[in-house]
Amino acid sequence: MNGTNRCNGQVELFHNGQWGTVCDDRWGMQEAAVVCREMNCGNALYVRNKAFFGRGRDQVWLDDVECSGHEKSLVDCRNRGLGEHNCDHSEDAGVVCSASVRLFNGTNHCSGRVEVSQGGQWWKICNSNWGQKESTRLCKELGCGPPKNSNESFHFGDTRLKGYRTTCSRNVSSISDCTFQEITGTCEGVSLSCTDIPPIRLVDGTD
Repeated sequence: MNGTNRCNGQVELFHNGQWGTVCDDRWGMQEAAVVCREMNCGNALYVRNKAFFGRGRDQVWLDDVECSGHEKSLVDCRNRGLGEHNCDHSEDAGVVCSASVRLFNGTNHCSGRVEVSQGGQWWKICNSNWGQKESTRLCKELGCGPPKNSNESFHFGDTRLKGYRTTCSRNVSSISDCTFQEITGTCEGVSLSCTDIPPIRLVDGTD
């Protein structure tokens, strides 16, 4: 809720016929990773605490959430129990995900085949419209360093033919905001390897 697209914002879950928020106690990247995967939104990029996206209303459904990062759903993580909490909406938790684009089957989260989520499934990006500008933007969006100038190849073990052509305007800040057009025939997918850098973040600022 209250983000710039469906893959970032305040985390809410629906229970007992009502939407409610999640308290930010113990809220971190492992919990964010579960949310992003459950929402089909790629990788977790940032954690947001202290009602960053605004104060919620009504219920606080989860508190003291602790995930390993591999759970299928946030409610599968350890928590106090639905509706059990000791916080208010000034502590609502949020996440920023990499939205509908990911790198798949590489050696780490900064390498692999570029895929886009469409219709609830992941499909390859065709290399016809993909260039250095798109690679640089996606590497940055995933929290990685700049693209490597290499011909590193990845073995995907996947023979799906369906792919999408990407068209990005100059002013988009995310690959997810580009236009994706389905390619009906075969196409060569894009492989990308970004420089893997230590995770760095700025906290307690205004953005």
